[in-house]
Amino acid sequence: MTGAVKLFRTDRPFPRIGRTLPPAAAPLSPGELLQGLRGVLRPRREMARFEAELKDFFQVRHCFPVSSGTTALYLLLRALQQLRPGRDEVIIPAYTCFSVPSALIRAGLKITLCDNDAGTLDFDFTRLEQLLERAAATGRLLCVLPTHLFGLPADVPRLRSLLVAKGLAEVPVIEDAAQAMGATDGEGRKLGTLGDAGVFSFGRGKAVALGEGGVIVTGRDDLARALRPLAAGLAPYSPFALLRLVTMTAALSLLIRPAWFWLPKALPWLKLGETIYDPEFAARRFSGFQAGLARSWPAKLKRLQAIRAEQAAALAAALPSGLRPCRPAGGGNPLRLPVRAKNLETRDAIVAGSDRRGLGIMPGYPATVAGIAALKNRVGGLPVPNAAALAEELLTLPVHGFVTAEDRRRTAVFLAGMRPSGQREALPLAGQEEA
Repeated sequence: MTGAVKLFRTDRPFPRIGRTLPPAAAPLSPGELLQGLRGVLRPRREMARFEAELKDFFQVRHCFPVSSGTTALYLLLRALQQLRPGRDEVIIPAYTCFSVPSALIRAGLKITLCDNDAGTLDFDFTRLEQLLERAAATGRLLCVLPTHLFGLPADVPRLRSLLVAKGLAEVPVIEDAAQAMGATDGEGRKLGTLGDAGVFSFGRGKAVALGEGGVIVTGRDDLARALRPLAAGLAPYSPFALLRLVTMTAALSLLIRPAWFWLPKALPWLKLGETIYDPEFAARRFSGFQAGLARSWPAKLKRLQAIRAEQAAALAAALPSGLRPCRPAGGGNPLRLPVRAKNLETRDAIVAGSDRRGLGIMPGYPATVAGIAALKNRVGGLPVPNAAALAEELLTLPVHGFVTAEDRRRTAVFLAGMRPSGQREALPLAGQEEA
């Protein structure tokens, strides 16, 4: 497979002009942008500070910032290949971000899909147990990769216990915590630190947004030794690429605001709302600009987490009976509140109605990993009915700081008026529909 495959469902031929909520947002202030520019002039100093803060925050010995979360996962997989030669199988959830299979295919690995639990978005552990029994017989399992989807925690301790029970205690657990930076499980443990290594993303809309970027965190010295030359071998940002990153980050720091978000949402080349499978992603080193943007990030992260928790609780309490929120056993801090509609028709009607009202409700990923055409005959595993249902029924509600009490009220009124078929209970008279 060469090139990128774009999958997206909703067509918006007449984009809304006016106040529009982004699906997720962690805005950057002018002061943070200025710190980013200073980081361009003193990259080593800013990088050293940022790495020290990451190690302290996650209480790990090693971290490796790179240009994206996908790059971080790719490097981590390559390091594991060096440590565990002859193993090439990775078990992942069937419903997950397409960046995960992008990294796996680029690393030359075989993908085994496990169905999701439709209520928690974690692995379906009954199916996972069957897959691990097969893996124990073949001896080719490189690692298991749980995903903390939308910031909801996967049950990593349960996964580790299952590996031990199946005689696979040596198999590494790699946490995809791209959407869960700073979130904790039900016991208060930071996601991304429960397995052998964790991967986070700093892309737009993530818990800490730095334009783009990612990081690997691990306490394993052997992994760190394998990762160090791989990370050092990445090319730095070219002057043009760095200028583009600075320009796009500065522009989106303004356009992410509800008063202006309608504009980038209407520009197709920005790829907002698209889900992309691209094994040819750019893999670069982290830059001083990104490190400079991240000054005071722990305090900012804590503040934004509190806002998201309050918003998510208020929205979940206001959901009509036809929408079912996805909930883990405990913990988590959702970047977006994931809920399930009754069917595809209802889900798409809600998204279309939200677009007209600027409510920021978005569908989840448009297909399972098995549904990516470029991966036909390249994935294995068992049937994934829950994941297929999630691809048709899941939508997400925004819970960031730009969401006002009035936005929540309008969202609740709109959702309460949807029929199971996806149509409105009563269409407003001309001129009476909410702006």
